[in-house]
Amino acid sequence: GAAPRALSPRGYATLNAAALSLLGPAPAALVRERRIDPAGRADAWLAGTPELAERLSQGLALLEFGFWPLLAKLRPFTALSPAARDAVLADCMTSRLDLKRDLFKGVKSVATLAFYGDPASHALVGYPGPFGGAAGARSIEAAMADPLNP
Repeated sequence: GAAPRALSPRGYATLNAAALSLLGPAPAALVRERRIDPAGRADAWLAGTPELAERLSQGLALLEFGFWPLLAKLRPFTALSPAARDAVLADCMTSRLDLKRDLFKGVKSVATLAFYGDPASHALVGYPGPFGGAAGARSIEAAMADPLNP
């Protein structure tokens, strides 16, 4: 599709590669099938928040190009196998260095928000959408009358 507006093409690819590792098998399948594009949603949102876009871009560049001893890898993040990507992210998550933990938290937060913000993800988690979604769903009044069985 269109070129990214807030992220670089490399940052876009890095965010989607990280999302494949961070979201779990079922969400990763939707990303691989291109039914959901976390980097695309994040890029559209970040275009309106340039300060956050700049910081995330820096973090994605570090994740992509940083190497040992800072990150547990010798090649770009997007060139790693899925298991190696998982290992890099796990190392960041459990690191004693604030920088690495902050990198993990930032990338995970954006990837997760972008993925689950896409309406195509709602069926995956059983979210019917606002007010019950499809026709025939229970009304809000019915759900409020019986809060234990919405």
